[in-house]
Amino acid sequence: MMFHAEIVYRNGAAVGYIRAASYGHTLGGAVGLAMIEAGEPIDQAYVAAGEWTVDIAGRRYPARASIKALYDPGKITVPTLLLHAGDFGLVREEQVDAYRLALGDLVEIVEVPGGHMVYWDAYEETADALERFLDAG
Repeated sequence: MMFHAEIVYRNGAAVGYIRAASYGHTLGGAVGLAMIEAGEPIDQAYVAAGEWTVDIAGRRYPARASIKALYDPGKITVPTLLLHAGDFGLVREEQVDAYRLALGDLVEIVEVPGGHMVYWDAYEETADALERFLDAG
């Protein structure tokens, strides 16, 4: 079972870590969301070309990496708020474009000032965006 902060390896080299994890009942195993620092664009070719493992409690386990949801029976789409600090650089323009393409009118993208912790750096702007988004739902 994964929890968070497990190291992710690609072809034997540490490339990131698990940010959040849980047991995926539909998939029948542990599922994690990882932050990967590749130094190059991460696309399906990059994912497919690698051998992926995750270190769980000091032991490496084979992992299946994907840039798409591993389970999405009906291409489920829901209203989505992408709130990010543009100057911080965590969310790249090509990612924003991909969200717009995939979700169309279902995505609201809000850029606020600040860094990684937008709710501290831009508290009012973040709160206002969340309130507008939830009220529209």
